[in-house]
Amino acid sequence: MQGAKSAVIGGTATLLLAAGLLAVSAPSASAEGGGCRPHSNTAFSFDACQGDDGRLVYGDTYIKRFSGTNCTVTIRVTNGTSGTYSCRLGHLGPQTAVMSRGVSYYTSITIRSSAGQLYGISPRSWLP
Repeated sequence: MQGAKSAVIGGTATLLLAAGLLAVSAPSASAEGGGCRPHSNTAFSFDACQGDDGRLVYGDTYIKRFSGTNCTVTIRVTNGTSGTYSCRLGHLGPQTAVMSRGVSYYTSITIRSSAGQLYGISPRSWLP
């Protein structure tokens, strides 16, 4: 009888240990969305982009064309950081935000110069 109790207790401990390992190794829910969206007018051309790893959203931009003087690019991520950069061709960023379930995240890009301005947003990212 004593041996039977010990076997049940040992089996329960093994089962709990196995359940604990499964709980620890279970993957977190995956975020959805992201990507790039092109924006352009006669003075500017850029892609507003966003990606995520399920924990952080990363917003950035790819400047393809700009004109005018005193040119700046501002990158803002929903509920996150923002930064302003001098215009140059190529990649700028990233800015980040910590993801929360049920929140839609966008990266907004504003480019301004003496030639005018252009505003654009990335596709949405969210954590269901």
